[in-house]
Amino acid sequence: MRVSEERVMSVASAIRLAGVDGLLRLEEQLDPQYDYMQRLADSVGRGPASAYALLVALVSYRLTMRGEEWWKCVSEMLGSRGRPRSVDEIVDNVVWFLNSCSGSLVARDAKVRRVRRAGSALRGLLDEIARNPGAVMRRPQELLRDIAFSLGSSEERKTITFSVKMAYYAARPRGQLVPLGFNIPMPVDVRVACVSLTSGVVSGVADYHDLVRSPREVQRAWEEVSQLSGVPTPHLDSLLWVVGWAPRDLGQQEARMKVRDVLSAVMSPEAADAIAAELTYMPCRPAY
Repeated sequence: MRVSEERVMSVASAIRLAGVDGLLRLEEQLDPQYDYMQRLADSVGRGPASAYALLVALVSYRLTMRGEEWWKCVSEMLGSRGRPRSVDEIVDNVVWFLNSCSGSLVARDAKVRRVRRAGSALRGLLDEIARNPGAVMRRPQELLRDIAFSLGSSEERKTITFSVKMAYYAARPRGQLVPLGFNIPMPVDVRVACVSLTSGVVSGVADYHDLVRSPREVQRAWEEVSQLSGVPTPHLDSLLWVVGWAPRDLGQQEARMKVRDVLSAVMSPEAADAIAAELTYMPCRPAY
């Protein structure tokens, strides 16, 4: 497994055509996770929604429903609980959600324990976010470090990095194109893994599932894309999540057309064409 520097430069050049603002528009208009976190913020307040998003993201693994369905469930169920008055109530509501939503059926007890542990270890941080969600955008690197340290986990773990991004999604109001101005290790799920192969930024692996199990080279490749394109990795993650299903589920040419059509809604035709071509540079090779 290795990073292809030539492909990294080609992908970065295409993404640079859209720029940070293009990917922020993509999040607002095309990412259902952002939409659901905005709905939750409308229901319970932006600060509590950010705290909810952080805690739920920490246990968003081995789900029995698609990610879009999971975050819809989060928005609707926690939104129905009213505005929480304390960190204890935030934690209790997330536990209630985990016990009630069918998406958390697998390893439910372990997820509940993790939320309880995070609620205790991150009590001060959660209280700050609930009162002042802007802290998520001002100090994301510190937030990542504190979460990882408090849970005795690595900052590279997918749920740790994902928790910062989802807290940011709830904290950032619609219409404010404020980027999350730092790099976090890319959370590598099957969509990101597949696009990492179809874009050619990593090679030497026949099965994209191997990249989920060993994500470090994928993370290094997208860190380099971020540096060359000027787009922070959390927003690259949004791009790959929104369009990453296409090269996984469709043939190469059909996937290219689909990605181009999706991106044309939020960026110039030139940028959409270039990004679609680079992300579908080769077909995905699923396991059989």
